[in-house]
Amino acid sequence: MRLESSIWCVTGSCHTIDTGATPEASETKARRKAGAVGLWKGTWLAGKRSTESWFQMEVLVPFSGFAQPSRMKIPLPKSPRPAEESSGKPAGTLLSSLPVALTVVATLLAGLSNGEMTRAQYARSLASQQQSKVGDQWSFFQAKRLRSTFIKNELGYLQATTELRPLDSAKLQSMILHDTPDNLSSVIPVLLGAKLPVPDSKPIAHSEVREALSVINGDTAESDALRLIRTLSPEVLEEEVQTARRNARDFDRIVTPVTQAVENIEARFSTNIVREPERFRPLWRDFTAARMRVDLARYDLEARYNRSIAELLELQVRVSNVTADRHHRKSQQLFAGMLIAQMAVILSTVSIAARQKPLVWIVSAILGLAAVGFGSYVYLFI
Repeated sequence: MRLESSIWCVTGSCHTIDTGATPEASETKARRKAGAVGLWKGTWLAGKRSTESWFQMEVLVPFSGFAQPSRMKIPLPKSPRPAEESSGKPAGTLLSSLPVALTVVATLLAGLSNGEMTRAQYARSLASQQQSKVGDQWSFFQAKRLRSTFIKNELGYLQATTELRPLDSAKLQSMILHDTPDNLSSVIPVLLGAKLPVPDSKPIAHSEVREALSVINGDTAESDALRLIRTLSPEVLEEEVQTARRNARDFDRIVTPVTQAVENIEARFSTNIVREPERFRPLWRDFTAARMRVDLARYDLEARYNRSIAELLELQVRVSNVTADRHHRKSQQLFAGMLIAQMAVILSTVSIAARQKPLVWIVSAILGLAAVGFGSYVYLFI
């Protein structure tokens, strides 16, 4: 039990006396109120439970011939209790813990929103880097195509102004074997019109990548293209890009000996024309036309390999941009969920401060559940 205040009771009624006053002054004041009935000095005590309170007599002060027992209990009016006490302990705990839980939810949604925004910025930066690679690859393609076009124009002009005959392989081979220790006869079939050797190139293995490239290169609606791009995996695209680069390197490795052999033959022609112009000039003209055809075929194939790489790199850029847009959209929606959770925190705090406002508490709980559900949906399915 705990002491609350000292009071004087007068048969049937109790009067609170200023505890700071002297005992004589308190007793005089009490006697004045009591008249000639009877006076007891006691102490206000509160029980262990808030519903128990009584007056505990300590000292009997007889007056006017009345004798009373030295100790007695007089029931006193119950004082009103706070709302959280009257509502019961479990309900009060739930009411007070709701703002904490909602604050945790709001913090979690804010962190997820910041994380999605960081991913969006990374994907956008990656798209910028990939775009520079795309520009370089298309420049390679245009360089090869321009060389091919230039050689084609030169060959057309040569055919229009000079009578070209098929290359005499016997004379060419005799000159090669006579003037050079290197056996360059393997390049003669290419000069005579045979196709350049090409590697066993690996085609695009994934059907979704082939479909996306056909959609992008064709007259297809942007919505259909985006639908296909969203299904592509960056890892799959990177694998296809590396395959295309290997195909280009394999072709360069195979065709390099042919081009070197043609350059060696051209160097021998330059030496022989200076020494015997009448003999080698007609053969030189036919060899020049054959060399231009070889270069034309080589540049066309190189342009084709560079174009396939550029198209795959461009597809990578579009996938990165779509990924950045998706993460940015998720960040905005998660931020909206965080705002809903913050509103629920405010309402739940108001419900505690206002006391006995179950409607406000219910609204805040509903908003908190809505924030959790909305954030989970956005994070898992958007």
